[in-house]
Amino acid sequence: FNHAFIYRWHRVIDFLKLHYVLSQRSEQYWRDNREASSIPSSLQALLEDWKHMPPSDIDFASQLDIFRAPSYQYVLYGMGFKTNFAAAKHTLDNSELANKFFDLRQQEQQKLSIRLPKHRELIDKIHQYGFMEI
Repeated sequence: FNHAFIYRWHRVIDFLKLHYVLSQRSEQYWRDNREASSIPSSLQALLEDWKHMPPSDIDFASQLDIFRAPSYQYVLYGMGFKTNFAAAKHTLDNSELANKFFDLRQQEQQKLSIRLPKHRELIDKIHQYGFMEI
C-alpha cells in the first residue's frame, strides 16, 4: 500500500508541476517554478522524450498512474508545448518501442514478484488458516 501510495503521489506531483513548467506567466513565482532545479527528474526525463515523440502509454510503467498519456497530451499541447513529430519518425521504430514496453513490463513483473509469497509459503498458510471468506 505504501509503495503504491508513494508512486501515485509522485506522479500527481509530476502532473501538477507540468502546468507550472509550461506556464508563460512572467511573475517571479512562475519563473521560479520553471527553474530546472525545481522540476522532478522524472518529469524532466519525460519532457526531454516528448520533444521528439508525443506522450504515450509506454511512458507510464504502471496501471497505478492516475494521469495517463491523454491527460499529459491535453496539458502539453494546450499550453503550447512543441514536439518535433518529423524527428520522431526517424528516431524511433516499432522495435525500439516494443523493447521499451517489454523492459517496463519486466521491471513491473519483478517488483510484483518480490511482494508475492513463495508457493510453499502460500500452501502452508492455506493449510494452516484455510481460505478466508470475504
